[in-house]
Amino acid sequence: MIDVLFILQCAYYTNGRAPTLDVWERRLLTSSHTGRRLREYIPPDVSYRVINSTLETGTTPDACFPPDAAYIRNKVDELKPKIVVACGKIAQQALDNIPHIPAPHPAWRQLSKQHSSEIRNKITAALEDYHERQL
Repeated sequence: MIDVLFILQCAYYTNGRAPTLDVWERRLLTSSHTGRRLREYIPPDVSYRVINSTLETGTTPDACFPPDAAYIRNKVDELKPKIVVACGKIAQQALDNIPHIPAPHPAWRQLSKQHSSEIRNKITAALEDYHERQL
């Protein structure tokens, strides 16, 4: 079980092919603008995974695909996160029946350090609430 599952909206890769998840999380997420901003959301010592709201990928930053609710549900069931954070409006659209924390997409141009801190605080509070309910 992981602490947090982050769901982003759509992915794009200049060669049009998505890398494997381990490469994406390890290399692209840590070196990309989205990855650097997403790390501001994550409280210390929290285990997490990041998925996109669909398996479809674009070749430009403005590529946009509808979320795949079945794919998201399967990943939630598989990973069993304590909490889910939906980053961006597209990711949030598919989570009507899944409790989640809505958050701006980390690549949102108006995202400030204050926004990031507020999301991190919401995640911390939700995890504390989860642990209290388990007692």
